[in-house]
Amino acid sequence: MPAAIRSKCAVVRLLLLTLLTSALPLLAQSSTYTQLWGPKTFTRVNGQQVAQTETITGLTPGSAYELRITNHTVSSAIVKLNGVELFGTSAFNQQTHNLVKAITLAASNVLTVEVRGKPAEAMTVSVWGNNGGDPDHPPLPVDTVPPTIVVTAAPLANANGWRPAPVRVSFRCSDDQAVAACTPDVIVTTDGANQVFTGQAQDAAGHVATASITINIDSAPPTLAITAPSAGATVMTAGLGVSGSVSDALSGLAGVTCNGAPGVVSGSTFNCAMSFEDGPRSVTVVATDKAGNSTTRQISFGVLTTPRVTLVEPVNLSFVNISPITVRGTVSDPTATVKINGIAATQSGGSFSVTVPLVEGNNTLSAVAHAASGKIGTGNVQVTLDTTPPRLAVTSPANGFETVESTIAVAGTVNDIVVGTVNDQQAQVTVNGVNATVSNRTFIVPAVALAAGENTIQVVARDRVGNSFTSRITVTRNT
Repeated sequence: MPAAIRSKCAVVRLLLLTLLTSALPLLAQSSTYTQLWGPKTFTRVNGQQVAQTETITGLTPGSAYELRITNHTVSSAIVKLNGVELFGTSAFNQQTHNLVKAITLAASNVLTVEVRGKPAEAMTVSVWGNNGGDPDHPPLPVDTVPPTIVVTAAPLANANGWRPAPVRVSFRCSDDQAVAACTPDVIVTTDGANQVFTGQAQDAAGHVATASITINIDSAPPTLAITAPSAGATVMTAGLGVSGSVSDALSGLAGVTCNGAPGVVSGSTFNCAMSFEDGPRSVTVVATDKAGNSTTRQISFGVLTTPRVTLVEPVNLSFVNISPITVRGTVSDPTATVKINGIAATQSGGSFSVTVPLVEGNNTLSAVAHAASGKIGTGNVQVTLDTTPPRLAVTSPANGFETVESTIAVAGTVNDIVVGTVNDQQAQVTVNGVNATVSNRTFIVPAVALAAGENTIQVVARDRVGNSFTSRITVTRNT
């Protein structure tokens, strides 16, 4: 026999041996297993890959069965039963001809086959029952116990039953044999109360268990506004109510604190009774809802419980020539009572006025403000009453003096009995309308024009409040 023929015969014998070996398990099982469904052929068609489904019914739920696949050159496929993958793409190639998997059926079952190979590749699927006569394949236990499912949520709810977003709702499924399907975790970001999430577990026998959880989510902080006192205001009382509006639309308000101390909430308003010393002060208000969200607001203001008095008229160290005079001023506490030198002033909105008599000479105007808190504020100014004209004397020339000159120097002394005149800031002197130089209680005009004959020289002295004194002399110019 030629060598080429002998080689071909060897190849044929090897192929026959391989086919016989692969068929032995099926032959051995055929005596103990009965085909109960199928065979059904699934073929890859042209176009987009499409999963094909078949419904398997009429078999005893929970009993043991085998799903058998005869592969006709399929290179890639996915086979699922009731959503559970039995064979994946790695189980198939053109050298794999038979596949077997023990399965448990429900009353109604969905077989899903997706052939992913080339067009025209195909496989045949069938379901076989085990009659218990094969010692190598004893019957599988019947599944009569449903699966269990536990649902949890994280983060945990606080003592009020609320959680901040996001919340992960997790479902954990288990079964004494195999879990066919379990609801995946859910991430919840939506605020709301009494949100119910239900999960489902299913085993391979079709038993179903469910579990639910109710969660409350609130991630929005409360609304908060401080309405009193006003920012930057000056408060006149040590006892102060810090108040405003507050609300929370979902979980509800848990409380309000002012500088860490709890306030009183009534409806949509809050109030904190507080006490402060004088000076710049600030209050931090925090509103917290039942979910633990918080909003913070801060306000700064001043506290002045001692009234501040300011005299604005007359100005300090001023001079007047009338009495009585009107005294005007302001007080920081509009509720305080004000007296000037013991005389009650009329006060409105923090401004006051009163008529006060003066004595000749220096006067002290003292303002005293009494606040409702019992604290007292004071202020004062100095004012001089001068109703006396200055003293004036012409010392040169003498009255009735005669001269042949066309001008003459006029000099003298000027003094004020109240303040003591020393220069032209306290008194002014004119000679026939010409301003004299005043210094150290003396005055002089070096050249006063003279007409021929008798001349009247008029000297006028005025102090700073307008009091005046006039002196006249005659001087004759001889020609």
